[in-house]
Amino acid sequence: MTEKYNPHEAEIKWMNYWEKQNTYKFDPKSNKPVYAIDTPPPTVSGKMHVGHSFSYSRTDFIARFHRMIGKNVFYPFGTDDNGLATERLVEKLKGVNSKKMKREEFVKLVLETLKEITPEFISDWKRIGVCADYSIYYSTIDNHCQKLSQLSFIDLYKKGRAYRAEKPIIFCPNCKTVIAQVEMEDKELQSTLNYIKAKLEDGRYIIFATTRPELMPGNIGYSIDEKGKYVDVKKENETWIIAADAYEKFKDEWQLEQPSKPYLGKELIGKKVTTPIINKTFTITHDQSVKTNYGTGIVYFCSYGGLDCVEWLTRHKEAEPIHIMGLDGVYNEKCGEYQGMNTQEARSAILEDLEQLRVLIKKEKINHTVNVHERCGIEIEYISTAQWFIKILDLKDDLLKRGNELNWHPEHMKNRYDNWTKGLHWDWCISRQRHYGIPIPVWYHKKTGEVLIADEQSIPIDPTTHKPPKHLTENPDDYIGEKDVLDTWATSSLTPQIAIELINDEHMKKKLFPMDVRPQAHDIITFWLFNTVIKSHLHYNKLPWKDTIISGWVLDPKGRKMSKSKGNIIDPREQIQKYSADALRYAAANSKLGQDNPYKEQELTAGIKLTTKLSNASKFVFMNLEGYDFTGKTIDVLDKWILTKLAKTIHETTIAFENYDYSKARALADEFFWHDFCDYYLELVKGRIYEGNAEHKSSAQETLYHCMYAILRLYAPIIPFITEELYHKHFKTQEQTDSIHLTSWPTQPEIHEDAEKIGDTIVTILADIRKRKTAAQKGMNAPIKKLTIESKLDLSLALDDLKAATCAETIEIGKAQEEINEGLKISVEF
Repeated sequence: MTEKYNPHEAEIKWMNYWEKQNTYKFDPKSNKPVYAIDTPPPTVSGKMHVGHSFSYSRTDFIARFHRMIGKNVFYPFGTDDNGLATERLVEKLKGVNSKKMKREEFVKLVLETLKEITPEFISDWKRIGVCADYSIYYSTIDNHCQKLSQLSFIDLYKKGRAYRAEKPIIFCPNCKTVIAQVEMEDKELQSTLNYIKAKLEDGRYIIFATTRPELMPGNIGYSIDEKGKYVDVKKENETWIIAADAYEKFKDEWQLEQPSKPYLGKELIGKKVTTPIINKTFTITHDQSVKTNYGTGIVYFCSYGGLDCVEWLTRHKEAEPIHIMGLDGVYNEKCGEYQGMNTQEARSAILEDLEQLRVLIKKEKINHTVNVHERCGIEIEYISTAQWFIKILDLKDDLLKRGNELNWHPEHMKNRYDNWTKGLHWDWCISRQRHYGIPIPVWYHKKTGEVLIADEQSIPIDPTTHKPPKHLTENPDDYIGEKDVLDTWATSSLTPQIAIELINDEHMKKKLFPMDVRPQAHDIITFWLFNTVIKSHLHYNKLPWKDTIISGWVLDPKGRKMSKSKGNIIDPREQIQKYSADALRYAAANSKLGQDNPYKEQELTAGIKLTTKLSNASKFVFMNLEGYDFTGKTIDVLDKWILTKLAKTIHETTIAFENYDYSKARALADEFFWHDFCDYYLELVKGRIYEGNAEHKSSAQETLYHCMYAILRLYAPIIPFITEELYHKHFKTQEQTDSIHLTSWPTQPEIHEDAEKIGDTIVTILADIRKRKTAAQKGMNAPIKKLTIESKLDLSLALDDLKAATCAETIEIGKAQEEINEGLKISVEF
């Protein structure tokens, strides 16, 4: 083994060693208390990003700690590869379009591609030291997951929770699939707010504004506020109707004449108005959503222009929805000449036609926030088609109670869960219009449409390629299979069961559920966490885990979200090559749970300095343990001081890790190692090590060994590679355990409060003398003729060590001149 530590060689060596030795293998037969982690399965959508490397490192800190305190850690590893992200990746890698391929051909291509790319994808997690048991592996598209996902669907159908209905759903016209409420994100886009006039039967015009004129073929009604005030105003030879508030806003811009006397909106109810472009007539109604202090006080509604239109339809039963867009993402035959256009094309064409009809009053440029599909960034649409849902709207109170039962770290992240639950508008739509995914195990009777559900013995099954089993129906040819697949979250929400069911021991399965912890990022609380709580509540009437730990995002150095479009992506592989995996993990431990933090490369530099310092400190310790027989007893006061500091550090670090506060655990280890141990204890003990008598030297040697071994174990969860290297180089012969990560978490030495007070005082004196030497431009080895100390404490037992560390010729206890701390004075003569 070379003297200089090479992290790149060493990290590969120990990564392979752990895998060969099965260091992190879960033992189903063990009687140790179980610690079960619901490991997030990373999405196979390319390669690991820096957010992955940080969040998985943080989970790994916790796993390693619990293994060291004697737990049988259940830490499976899976990959999420049945979703749209994987589908898009394969299309890109193979240069194909899934929609233009037969389903079975594309699915086969995806599975073959996954076989090619998954091993390298997983290797990124091994490279950063994630100590999962990779033999407990699942892919969310494998037969194991398909069976459990379909089994969940069947169970929910039997319980009356899974149902099929035609209702408005959220649709991505670009990806051409239904998406869930949680798959939307807000995005600010440039658009125009278009003011349009529509003619009443009495010749007057109502004025309304919309950003979605392309939906006019789906226009289903107009509403006003029956208690609001409206006015008639003259515009050249026309009479316009707008809210009284709107008149004040637009009178100058539109050059409106003096208005009529205001009247209540109820006078407009029942009036007939004709929509331009489509020339359909509607009756004006009142609706609670319309306010006269917003826009023109008159609103036109479409099916389905947005959530407000969907809600309007529920209040106006007389209105018949008009379905103008299908699952192909373009406008249909009900849109006349706009048939076949997408949203942007239809918008441009209709605005041009409105201008030609002279009914477009104004196009006001605006920036407004719209809902887009988080995968592609395209504005979503609301369409009405038959889909599969899980009924959850009646469970809001139950789900809020579950949120209260869960231990949140940090606690304020529960607010996101609560707000999401309270704001739900939809049941959970679980069907998706894609080739690739887990099939919905359903057939429909060709004539009656009767639903036939697969049974537990038949799954996993693809109803598009397999007819219903004969034990379910005597006439399987009378049925046609469901083409839709399950939403990926309908499967990912079962990760506790997916992982646990890989274990054959039934007794152990009961120990594993509920699991101990779900680690994840804050941006998928409303996706993964919420849906997993739903599934566990409906299937088992309990929470899936006891705790959840929520990590934040890694931002770029300027505090911006990383994205390819901004060109600010940081590749963790490049950082590992430049620094090391330990350095990357050390940087990951710097931020607190739930916080979004800028990426700071100086933290990796600090990680490299730490590994160097640990190597040097270990080297110093073992250079001075040569010939030591490990039978020494701690008798010197400064040895008791450092061991007391260590005891308190171990105690506080243990609490920090138990509370998932890895950043505090790192800070505590740093403070003890750099400050107490390296800066002071090593300097104070050198004289005794080099020249002390056998008994006192033995006391120092015992203390050095005990401290250095404890320091490595305190750091082991965070920087596993260098600690393994130093353990094998210096400690394995004595300790006999095959890996530092299988050793016990350090126990607290005996606490000596009096020794701590004496040691703290000695450190204060040494620190002050160092400052004086620096101010006098003297080296630290420069001699001191005389040091006089006046203290309330009896420092006599520590003076020999202090004398050697300060290079003092003499030290006296007596009256001194300068107070450097309360109750402590010194005088120094150079």
